[in-house]
Amino acid sequence: MTEEIRSALGIAAPAVPGGSLATPHTYEKLRSNNSHIRVLTLQPSQDASADLRCSIQQQELGMIAGQYESISYTWGSQSLVCKLYCDGGCVIHITANLHSALRRFRFKYDTRRIWADAVCINQADAEEKSHQIPLMPQIYRCALRVLV
Repeated sequence: MTEEIRSALGIAAPAVPGGSLATPHTYEKLRSNNSHIRVLTLQPSQDASADLRCSIQQQELGMIAGQYESISYTWGSQSLVCKLYCDGGCVIHITANLHSALRRFRFKYDTRRIWADAVCINQADAEEKSHQIPLMPQIYRCALRVLV
């Protein structure tokens, strides 16, 4: 729902747990489309139904081989209906299938470093996608393991 519609209807923007309003995540441009990737660090939760929280960092692919896991999943419906809270309260809208996978793979007591294409590649940036998609075989090969 857009801010204009919310305002006209008298509906407040969704609040991020912790008090601040949810703002869309802004992707930082990759330092190099050919050698850098983004990796998300999924925060732990003992509550399986708790909101998904993460931080996203740029990494040089050759320097982090074996230090992250990648997720292989079906995108399913293209509807971005679920939320991933990241980097201090920003939100990335994700598919229900990715949301379900991240919840399933989230640890209870420790962070988990994950590469998931829908989050780690800026889907709104055609130029970035044109460089990152051909890197995907290498990204999967460099992962510690592929979670399915």
